[in-house]
Amino acid sequence: VTSSGVADFDASTLEKMLEGKDVEISPDITMYKQELEGHSSKKDLPTLFQLAYLYMTAPRYDSAAAETWLARTKATVQNLRKMPEITYFDSIGSILTQNNYRTRPESVELLNEIHPAVAYSYYKKFFGDANGFTFFLVGNIDPKTLRPLVEDYLASLPSSTHRSMWKDVGIRPPEGTISRNIYYGEAPKSMVTMIYTGFKQFSRENRFRLSAMAQAFQIKLQDDIRETKSGAYYVRVSPSFSKYPKNEYSLTINFGCDPNRVDELVAEVRRQIDTLVSKPIEATYCERIHKIMANELQVNLRENKYWMSELEDAFWNDLDPVSIDQASSLINSISPSTVFSAAKEYFNPKNCVQVVLYPAKKS
Repeated sequence: VTSSGVADFDASTLEKMLEGKDVEISPDITMYKQELEGHSSKKDLPTLFQLAYLYMTAPRYDSAAAETWLARTKATVQNLRKMPEITYFDSIGSILTQNNYRTRPESVELLNEIHPAVAYSYYKKFFGDANGFTFFLVGNIDPKTLRPLVEDYLASLPSSTHRSMWKDVGIRPPEGTISRNIYYGEAPKSMVTMIYTGFKQFSRENRFRLSAMAQAFQIKLQDDIRETKSGAYYVRVSPSFSKYPKNEYSLTINFGCDPNRVDELVAEVRRQIDTLVSKPIEATYCERIHKIMANELQVNLRENKYWMSELEDAFWNDLDPVSIDQASSLINSISPSTVFSAAKEYFNPKNCVQVVLYPAKKS
């Protein structure tokens, strides 16, 4: 849709019309929702509202532009397929979703299934009815300036009594322990990913406990396998916690290293996990993440994108928006005992996927 322009203006004409303006907006359809995301300067706020209105009421379908986009995307995918990292992470995704039809890796074969005209009809269905849409506006905006724009371009959107709902398509992580080795590429380097998954009741507090523990453990691993042992090129510990479609979390450890040191470093990471779940972590790690989080919060509180993200999160996860103000108290609650309890709760050895990328075997 975005490659076609909007209303009577093709993409090229629209681009020229927007020259000199600080405005950008784009529609998106994800697994569980459809949305419009955009931003503008105060001066160009009317243009932002006009574009939002047109993308919902007068999307444009340009068959030539759609085919050009499709051909360009296929070429990009073909080039990406040559990268070992892409094959590696696609394999991880397939394992974690148990090869669910809805999460097939992007490929030329998959793109060949796209029928632009049909996709456009779905877009019109999802965006042509404003019932169920909730709009968030954040920024240094005078309400007197904002009100007529909302009345003219949002309140006037066509709306019916029908409300579309997301559907649980059965994407679930596998049970048990899984270990896979992938041999691809020529570079003498390896990537290791260890993912722990489980189901826990979602809440702002539980998500924060998981995040704080992950940050503390990342610093611990960086000190150990990257600095002390000089074994890893990088180390990341990434948490994820979602309420929909099920209350589900994941904890991902990822690092790069020399292929000859994979077994050694995997064993060390597992030893560090055993230590983390057997006794409270040293207080210095909690002090370090407390300082990092407190500094980040002070910066974020001045950023529009932070407040937008927090408001969307509260709405989507049925959280009280007032709880956004609890960030400081949550940060102050971090302690060795809270990290310890979170580690015992979320490092679930019964559900663990380990995938290692090695260089291709030489014949």
